[in-house]
Amino acid sequence: MHKVIIAQARFGSSRLPGKVLYPLIDRPMLGHVVDRLKAVQAADRVVVAIPDKPADDIVADWCKVFAVDVFRGSEDDVLGRYLQAARHFSAEVVIRVCCDAPMLDPAVIDRAIELYLEQSNRVDYLSNVLVRTFPRGQSVEVMNVSVLETMDRRADKPNQREHVTPYLLEHPNQFRVAEFRAEHDWSRYNWTVDTADDLAFVRQVYRRLYRPGEMFGMQEILNLLEADPDLARKGELK
Repeated sequence: MHKVIIAQARFGSSRLPGKVLYPLIDRPMLGHVVDRLKAVQAADRVVVAIPDKPADDIVADWCKVFAVDVFRGSEDDVLGRYLQAARHFSAEVVIRVCCDAPMLDPAVIDRAIELYLEQSNRVDYLSNVLVRTFPRGQSVEVMNVSVLETMDRRADKPNQREHVTPYLLEHPNQFRVAEFRAEHDWSRYNWTVDTADDLAFVRQVYRRLYRPGEMFGMQEILNLLEADPDLARKGELK
C-alpha cells in the first residue's frame, strides 16, 4: 500500500498569521516539521497541502527549499484539498498531520502507521485523537483513502469541510475506527503553535533540546518538563 503523509499548512492563520514560517532556531518552523515527517520510516512520501491563494505562494516556495512535494487546493474546503492531494499522489493510505506541530515525534507517527497496517483488514481509520492521551502536537490520523472519499460524499456542513475529519468524529459508527493511546495520559499538554505564547514555549524547548543533525522526541520533551515545572506549566492547555 502506498502510504502518503499529507500535512496541511497555510500562511493566513487567523490567530498567528504566517506562523509556519516563523523562525525556530536555525530555520522556519515549517523546515523542522518537514524534517520530522521525512524521518518517518513507515511512510512512502511526504506532501504539504496548502491553499491555492497568492498569499500561500511563499509557503510553496519554502517547500521547494525543503525539497518536499506540494499540493495546492481550496482554502476553505480542506477536506476536498486532502482528497485531491491523496488522488494526485496515488495514496492508498493517508497519514494526516498539521504543520503547526514542530515537535511531532516521528516514532509516534511510525507506531500509528504500524498499528493501522496490522489491522487494515478490519480497520479503516486509526488515530490518537478519538480519546486524547497524547499531547496536542502529537496528533496523527491514519486512514484508507476510501475514508476521505466517503467523507467527501457525505460532509455537507461548512465545519465538516473546513477541517478534514469532523464528519468521521461526529459519525464514528459509519466507519471502522481504532484508537491509539499513549502509555500515560499527557492530554493536559499543548505543543501546537496557535498563539505567540505557544511559539515562545516551543522556542524554549528547542533551545534546550535541539542539536543540529539530531532529533529529540516526545520522551525527551516530557523528561525536560518533568525537570522544569515552570516550563511544563507553559506547555499546558490554557
